[in-house]
Amino acid sequence: SLQTRLQHNGVTHQLSAGVLVSRYSSVLPPQAFNYAGVGSIDGMSATPAAAEPLLGGSAFRERSVEWYLRDRILFDAQWSLWAGLRHTTLQRETRRSFTTPWLALAWQATPHTMLYASAGQGVESVSVPTLPAFRNANRGFSLKAEQIESGLKFARNGSQAALTLFAIRRPQSLDRPLGRRAVRDYVEASFGCHFLALLGNDRRLIGHHLAGDAAGRRARDRRDRADRHREFDQP
Repeated sequence: SLQTRLQHNGVTHQLSAGVLVSRYSSVLPPQAFNYAGVGSIDGMSATPAAAEPLLGGSAFRERSVEWYLRDRILFDAQWSLWAGLRHTTLQRETRRSFTTPWLALAWQATPHTMLYASAGQGVESVSVPTLPAFRNANRGFSLKAEQIESGLKFARNGSQAALTLFAIRRPQSLDRPLGRRAVRDYVEASFGCHFLALLGNDRRLIGHHLAGDAAGRRARDRRDRADRHREFDQP
């Protein structure tokens, strides 16, 4: 990574850039997903084990290259802006690339109190189970999530407190009866509030968390559209 500091017309830029390369491999032994009988809800029935590994093992390798650029902009003693951009390339049987930005603004209201707001995107990698029911078994794809956040931070005389409001919107993957895994038909939204405080020299901790979730399917089923695209990109 590289870091530098620039000044222009009274504005300070603290720039950093870098690249991260990673490799991951996994080799799994044969697995057992076999019918073992019918149980009961009281948990008292016993069925014979069916642990014979009828399904073959799986192996995959994944390589990722991540480029990032960050800039902290100091306008004056009170206002500052953070901006960042990340470009990631994943190689696992097929090649996927995506770019995710983030942005944050902070106001130092007093020497001890800061208010901030931020927004950004992130990506989660999902793997399809290695089961015969899936036509795209052992494949991977990516889901892009969005998050916004605002809050207040306070620190004085050894005590600290933070209040955070957040909302996250992220797509989910679903198992389809057709034997493939669907994406982007199911969106989950999370929202909530965090409060955390460390009081006094004894570092006494006080914390509260309130959160909720909302989920819903998109109005139109995209199965037909997905079948017309490549199985990897649009499972």
